[in-house]
Amino acid sequence: MLNWLPLGVTYAFVYMGRYTVNVAQGPITTRFGLTRADYGDVMGIGLLVYGIATTLNGPISDRLGGRKSMLIGAFGAAILNLCVGLVLLSGVEKNLLAWLIGLHAVNMYFQSFCALALVKVNAPWFHVRERGIFQGVFGVLISSGYLIGFYGGGHIAAHHALQFVFLTPAVLITAMAVFDLFQLKNKPSDAGFPDFNTGDATAHDHDKDAPVTMGWILKRVLTNRVIVALGIAEFCTGYLRYGLLNWFVSFLREVHGFDTGSTTFKMTSLGITLGGIVGGFSIGFISDRFFHSRRPPVAAIYYAIQVFMMFWLVKTGSSALAGALIGVNCIFVFGIHGLLSGTSSMDFGGTKGAATVTGLFNGVHYLGAYLAGRPLGWVLDNYHWDGWAWAVVPFSVTGFVLMLWTWHATPLAKKRVEGAAAAVALEGATAGERG
Repeated sequence: MLNWLPLGVTYAFVYMGRYTVNVAQGPITTRFGLTRADYGDVMGIGLLVYGIATTLNGPISDRLGGRKSMLIGAFGAAILNLCVGLVLLSGVEKNLLAWLIGLHAVNMYFQSFCALALVKVNAPWFHVRERGIFQGVFGVLISSGYLIGFYGGGHIAAHHALQFVFLTPAVLITAMAVFDLFQLKNKPSDAGFPDFNTGDATAHDHDKDAPVTMGWILKRVLTNRVIVALGIAEFCTGYLRYGLLNWFVSFLREVHGFDTGSTTFKMTSLGITLGGIVGGFSIGFISDRFFHSRRPPVAAIYYAIQVFMMFWLVKTGSSALAGALIGVNCIFVFGIHGLLSGTSSMDFGGTKGAATVTGLFNGVHYLGAYLAGRPLGWVLDNYHWDGWAWAVVPFSVTGFVLMLWTWHATPLAKKRVEGAAAAVALEGATAGERG
């Protein structure tokens, strides 16, 4: 509790510092006359940098450890949000788009360390049988970042000067990073508890404490068909997730007349948070309880439901229902993302390579997210909101097909012995006895 609670609270504030550009989208585009495609560059390039950074920084975080990675990311994100706030405070209008793109891109680089730190710190503390449900518990803290970011940030944007949308998370992130400096521990033994066999993909490796090398990555990650399939699915989820998050503010404002300071918008922001919480809890619980800790089956179900939800969102004429459906959509989109990037990366990367596999998954996830920036902005400029669902749904279908293909995958499938032992379900294994 003393380890992951501050870790999760820090990441919630980091999320607030990530979605500042989304919250400020309306005021900035209106004040400075930017098109959706222009502002799509701010969000899209930042997401692309984030994806590349998580891929490159994964092995670095495995070497540094989760604690150092979180501190680097948190302090960096705080400084960059401070810089954006100061630029807006200065009243600079010339080349503002370039300032926003550059500063947000660097912010997202540092944010990548925080995402990697989450799984790197948590992997040694939880057995594979616990991770699905725990991901839901931890997801409550992560999802609170959406509430803080959209609800809190939206309130600030509506009632205070625009620079405070960025200055506020800078202060909050800094405060938690200072706390983490003294509190975070990389593994149980650092806190005076015995380390244990976590039952994941590297639990039985003789060299599990050796540093991660490029050779290990090529052998254990890129040649694993399950990891590759999950990675492609995460690419699709990245487009789905940010196809929703990047544009729902504009959708509600233009189609349903929601102001960021309105009660309905705040309720929608709360719905996003609740959707993330319900999605994280439900998908983890179902995978652990009903599918023997296999992640693809429940992800396939969630992909299928998300197709229906997206079409319903675009077609409804009810403003209240549209706000509610955004939250419902988040159950399935965020649930899949948390399960694949958070839980599956720990399962298939193991304690040794958790950050590396997370980096790979997040890298392709945010490559997909980049397409939800300027490219999707162009679609909306030219085909308006009727084209929103048709631009998103093919990625849901692709993810569904990939999950069907990997339906029976488990992290230790290749390590099981012949005969009766091969029939033992993963959840029946005990840490330290069987994997």
